[in-house]
Amino acid sequence: MTQVSLPAIRWLQLAGLASFAITQPLLDLLGEEPGFFVARQSDPSEILLLLILLTLALPTSLWCVGWLAGRFSGRAEGIVHGLFCAALVGLTALPLLKRTGSLPSPALFAAALAIGGAAALAERRVAALRSFFALLAAAPLVFVALFLTRPDVARLSLAVGEPEVSAPVIESPHPVILLIFDELPLTSLLDERGGIDGARYPAFARLAREGTWFRNATSVDWETHQAIPALLTGRYPGPKRSLPVEFEHPHNLFRFLEASHAMQVSETQTRLYARTNAPRLPLWLRVRALLSDLGLVYLHVILPPETAAELPSVTATWKDFGGIGRVERANAHLFVDRPRQFRAFVEAIEVAERPGFHFLHILLPHSVWQYLPSGNSFSPVRSSLAFGYVFPADDWLGMEAYQRHLLQLGFVDRLLGELLARLDELGLYDESILVVTADHGASFWPRGHLRRLEDALHPEDILSVPLFVKGPGQRRAERSLRNAEIIDVFPTIADLLDTPIPWTLDGCSLFDPDCPVRREKSAFIERPPGSKRNHRLVFDAGLGLGEESLQRKLAFFGSGASPGSLFRFGPYRALVGRSVADLAVSRSPAGGVALDGRDRRLSTSARDVLVPARVRGILDLGDGARGAARQGGARLFVAVAVDGVIRTVVPAPKEGQKGLRVSAMLPEASLDATRAAREQISLYLVTGPADAARLAPLVLR
Repeated sequence: MTQVSLPAIRWLQLAGLASFAITQPLLDLLGEEPGFFVARQSDPSEILLLLILLTLALPTSLWCVGWLAGRFSGRAEGIVHGLFCAALVGLTALPLLKRTGSLPSPALFAAALAIGGAAALAERRVAALRSFFALLAAAPLVFVALFLTRPDVARLSLAVGEPEVSAPVIESPHPVILLIFDELPLTSLLDERGGIDGARYPAFARLAREGTWFRNATSVDWETHQAIPALLTGRYPGPKRSLPVEFEHPHNLFRFLEASHAMQVSETQTRLYARTNAPRLPLWLRVRALLSDLGLVYLHVILPPETAAELPSVTATWKDFGGIGRVERANAHLFVDRPRQFRAFVEAIEVAERPGFHFLHILLPHSVWQYLPSGNSFSPVRSSLAFGYVFPADDWLGMEAYQRHLLQLGFVDRLLGELLARLDELGLYDESILVVTADHGASFWPRGHLRRLEDALHPEDILSVPLFVKGPGQRRAERSLRNAEIIDVFPTIADLLDTPIPWTLDGCSLFDPDCPVRREKSAFIERPPGSKRNHRLVFDAGLGLGEESLQRKLAFFGSGASPGSLFRFGPYRALVGRSVADLAVSRSPAGGVALDGRDRRLSTSARDVLVPARVRGILDLGDGARGAARQGGARLFVAVAVDGVIRTVVPAPKEGQKGLRVSAMLPEASLDATRAAREQISLYLVTGPADAARLAPLVLR
């Protein structure tokens, strides 16, 4: 080592330490989740550039900072280098300490800081440790090699060429529109008669009136990366959980149609059609978005759970975890502005000589739930589910999430209506084959998981999806109770085009009376976890016809036949719509509410109107109110009034580490988007029996 210059030794030390602190955790995670690259349509050059940035650019940037400090003072260069070494060692130690699970966050940070500081001091005084840190520079090569040799990553990195597929000749002149929503359970669309709720969702109701509604349709997987390929290939997931890319699923609907139809393909999370005509953004913007998301992923990996909970979620989607307009304002990806993505798809539909195949999979009504039925956004949120994706035992918390889901679904219906209006305007509605469905549903039961099938208490909510098929010239409603699965979509489209599929499929046309009756329903999960192997689950053939979740939803939120019921629930529902002046209100405040984020004016789109429709805060009750609540054991309720009229009454969760948190959604019609929330709302603690409720003011803070 004596022949190596001090600056070179310092670079080698930074390269080695950075590889353990940052590169290895990220590459290990990305190797397990290659869908991170698939969702971004990342090509091999982007993966290579990422590896260069992590292994070379990162330590070089740190080294340059130290070198610049040395231009002012030789001692300063050593101090800066020591600080970087301490930080990198501390970052390496932090996730290891986190695994103990026995230390609170402040103690974890203090321990990591102490370990990093001790290592930096030892490096300056012990020559052997200095040499050891420099030898760690070989580690990045090992980590990169291990990453690239993972089978899934290797296939993505090697840019496997297009497979040879012989597509049939299709003579049918009919355009095909296939729209796949994401995370849409059928139950959310239903009314008390078991039909589509036409008052809340008129566009979906139109599909049910003018097309064929397969009431017992289900998905075959709870993961988008498995469900979408199954839908597009007509095949069940194989024994291995494959990547959602074309070279793994060459016999798909895109290949079936591309010779005869003009292709308009917008894939959000998959890459089964590599020849998409969608414009790609510049490489630097794609890499910028990728690094931004990786930064959040890294923080989730190293930080203690209670600290990471304050960060944006990285489990709801595969990209743009930061949200709140950051990436969208740089035009880095359309996911952030989902309405724009949908409307761009609609506007691209045109009358042409060749019939078109118009495909869109969009992350709606998928969380984050941020849209009101009008399309306006409410206050920015880090995550739709503050408690994660396993619902707590407290049923009210899950229903508040369900309420936001239903509100966003109202906007989804509005967008669907714009698509139908566009087809009407162009004269394409009657002659088109129109299919509207979802990749999977969601479940909102207490103690259950929102989506994960193996943890679901009601798997029917996760598997049951809407499926509407309108054939050319069809205007008569048909409702089928046939045991349909999403693998039947491809053969059904082929049947309507009167063209046989030259490949083997598991699905069957839903209009073919000769298809054998499916006696059960199949769904697939990864088992054992982390194995990348599929395990088949078998369910009753009538799984999609379950009523329990529907009755529960109606009990809370009613249907469109009862206007305002999305905001009128619980024991004090009769107060909603009444003037505070007409009620018994005490003179003394019961306490205060510290509101969250009332001054934020960020939006997920520059065109969005940010409406103060979500009220969140922490209750700080006076001793009398708190003592009375504890003594009586009754649940606390909070009434939220807008300009003196009560618009909703919601329960307050039980007292926890962060106090009594309250969250309420307000009807948009009652609000003024030009005024801040604290200028419009007033909050009251509600006590007493429902027919003689008393209100005590809560001071806004």
